[in-house]
Amino acid sequence: MSGPAAPPRAPADVHGVGHTGMDPAIRARRAAVHAAARRRRARWIGSTLAVVAIVLAAAAVAASPLFDVERVAVHGAGEDRADEVRARAGIEPGDNLVLADVGEARAATEALPWVAEADVSRVPPGEVRITVAAREPLAVVRLEDRSWLVDDRGVVLTGGGRDDLVHIDAPGADVPSPGGEIGEPAVINAIAFHARLPSDIADRITAYEAHDVLELRARLEADGGTVWARVGRAEDVPHKAGVLAGLLRELPREVHDAAEVDVRVPDSPVLVPADDGEGDT
Repeated sequence: MSGPAAPPRAPADVHGVGHTGMDPAIRARRAAVHAAARRRRARWIGSTLAVVAIVLAAAAVAASPLFDVERVAVHGAGEDRADEVRARAGIEPGDNLVLADVGEARAATEALPWVAEADVSRVPPGEVRITVAAREPLAVVRLEDRSWLVDDRGVVLTGGGRDDLVHIDAPGADVPSPGGEIGEPAVINAIAFHARLPSDIADRITAYEAHDVLELRARLEADGGTVWARVGRAEDVPHKAGVLAGLLRELPREVHDAAEVDVRVPDSPVLVPADDGEGDT
């Protein structure tokens, strides 16, 4: 008697894979896709945790008294102006040192009319340091009823006068508010001329008449009197100064108050009688 019949064989797979199996290439591809997805999730989680850590750290810094501003130091300005700088910068003791906006503080400080340049920096553990370069007044521009201090660029610093500075008389000039630059050509010419003079001549000039660029006149203190000089444009200034110095040495004292010199063409200076002058002698 024969035994039970054997189960039928599954038909052979012509591609070498049975009906219940999977192509090795497909299996490897699926594994690679799953691995890539896991890596993306890991990167996303890592990035999210990093952002959270940064936010928490920033919050801790902002809340910690260890990072408070203890002192706002001002360098380059006298005590009378240091408080003005601090108020304009807008950073106060108790503010957070790390979060303090030093860029905005610098811009605000440089907006002060008398400040030429400012630098604002953090100095751990608790100092904000403000260093300013102040504009230096060069002259006093005198109008009919007011006077203004200006620097060598024509920037108006403040109202008022000073006896130790040269005066520029310009009755009809238009002078802007402090912080603005004078645009009047005759006044700018006078400022430029004086700024370019060597000190030995600049110190002897007490005033300018700045009614016209070509007719700029300077009043010099000479031994025994006063001499007016027509100097014109702020060009070839060192040459004109040298000619003036020579003429002041050579002119007889009795001529000082009775004439003026014209050095607008420095190679051909002219002695002008007082009666031909255009201003006081």
